[in-house]
Amino acid sequence: MIKGDKKGSASADSKENEGKPLITIFFGSQSGTAQTFAYELAEEAKSQGFNGKAVDLEGYENEELANEKFVVFLMATFGEGEPTDNAVQFYEWITSNDRQPNTLPSTTYSVFALGNRQYEHFCAIGHKTDKRMEDLGGKRLLEIGEGDDDGSLDDDYSAWKSKFWEATHAHFGTTATAQVVKAFAPSFTLAWAGSADSKAADDENEDPNANRTGMYCAGAAATTKFISYKLLCCWYDVQNTNCKLIQNTNRRIALNV
Repeated sequence: MIKGDKKGSASADSKENEGKPLITIFFGSQSGTAQTFAYELAEEAKSQGFNGKAVDLEGYENEELANEKFVVFLMATFGEGEPTDNAVQFYEWITSNDRQPNTLPSTTYSVFALGNRQYEHFCAIGHKTDKRMEDLGGKRLLEIGEGDDDGSLDDDYSAWKSKFWEATHAHFGTTATAQVVKAFAPSFTLAWAGSADSKAADDENEDPNANRTGMYCAGAAATTKFISYKLLCCWYDVQNTNCKLIQNTNRRIALNV
């Protein structure tokens, strides 16, 4: 069984961030880059004296956007100018004619758009999001940033981020601190979900020459069983919504976390 440790740290995080301005960081991500940027920015927000929260647009209640005071959108463009899979519903909502011009009068926002100049509609979703936020009454913090995946995306993002923090501190009247970039690093523990007898039986019946599909895992607990130099064997159900099952062969699983 695989369990994330986020619940255990929720109470400590809540106390640590109490009274700090909240920055809600939304991401529309297809390959994971915008998502990684979002979690890194949320961690960096804490070092800058804010409460940072990364939010997947797929699970967000769009009507709640009117209650947000300070938001960031990290929006990738997929295919020929389309929103990423997790941002489709949000994009349809925000571009709908049903939205009134003064829907977001209390929301300050900024947008960083991710794209690839090899495609015709470079960063289209980010630009459309930026324009619609303005149309709906949002207050733009700074000009939209663009990141080119065919060029120097990381450099583009870092340059935009420096401007973002300068503008953010000016907005809140706070003092900037030295930037500390903390990479997003998911963590979990592994434990046997079955009885010791069932584990021993599986160990005894394991064919050393079987075609194995394992799990790439950093920092695994001692309860796992090594079956090769790079692969780990685990027989039990995954119980972590932040893990994505990418392969399932027999009873062995591969995870992308």
